Amino acid sequence: MSKNVKVLVYCAACIALACVTSMLKVFEFPTGGAITLCSMLFAALPGYFFGWKVGIASGLAYGVLQFVMGPYVLTPIQVLLDYPLAFGAAGLSGFFANQKNGLIKGYLAGCLGRYFFAFLSGWIFFGSYAWEGWNGAAYSAVYNAIYIGLLPGSRSAPTPKSSDRILNAFEPGGRSHKKTSSAALCWGCGGCLPAAQKNGQPLL
Repeated sequence: MSKNVKVLVYCAACIALACVTSMLKVFEFPTGGAITLCSMLFAALPGYFFGWKVGIASGLAYGVLQFVMGPYVLTPIQVLLDYPLAFGAAGLSGFFANQKNGLIKGYLAGCLGRYFFAFLSGWIFFGSYAWEGWNGAAYSAVYNAIYIGLLPGSRSAPTPKSSDRILNAFEPGGRSHKKTSSAALCWGCGGCLPAAQKNGQPLL
């Protein structure tokens, strides 16, 4: 099997696992949307192992699948921000592959990238759903931070041994990578759309 085929198969497996885990809801908010476990971690693995170009391409594909599985459309720009760009950010993990604790750094970079695009979407398109006394930017910043796991207490960290098991289980072709000393699990929700999801606006 050629190297390109192996990369393609590995990325497809990671995307599939990310899709499956995005449907495993840890908590569902009454205002719409849900927190899921580990999906962004799987989405970040292709970039970590094969570089940022492969990682971003894999993330874009994952974003398209998220749109197909649960589309929410207001405008083309909103769709672009909430799906391809937000999930494509998982490929930022590729920039940290050769660094100490690179999986953690790359994973968090992917989460921050996704948060940036989700924040923009929430501010621009969903600011009218802000809580009383909040402006659209502040509302989007806090709401999406809760979803993506950037607020204290909204994400959990496995032990160093469990971090090693993640790499051992998913390291392709026996490639050698530095083991991480710890890892954080992003909630990796299946879509960081605010309360509009259940407030009567039609899905297209």
